[in-house]
Amino acid sequence: MTPSWDLQSISVGAVAVYIVARDVVPYLLRRRNGKNGTFPEGSTHQMVRDLHTWHDQRDEDGVPVWYVRKSLEKSIDNLTVAIKELAERNGS
Repeated sequence: MTPSWDLQSISVGAVAVYIVARDVVPYLLRRRNGKNGTFPEGSTHQMVRDLHTWHDQRDEDGVPVWYVRKSLEKSIDNLTVAIKELAERNGS
């Protein structure tokens, strides 16, 4: 019985593990702030904070502004269909 894997697939995995261990881990360790193990405030941290602020915006009803209500979506779809039908009737 032959195994379902071959030497080439093991080699590719070993190379990937080696690259991560050699390059990524030391990079992450250098980025750590030695005080409490957290990463220092940087551009990524600021972008996450900005994203949270954008998604936390609400309208006067308390509904998030990025949320499209199903009734509005359905009304827009119905309006689109009506406009297309009107355009087809006038065009023919």
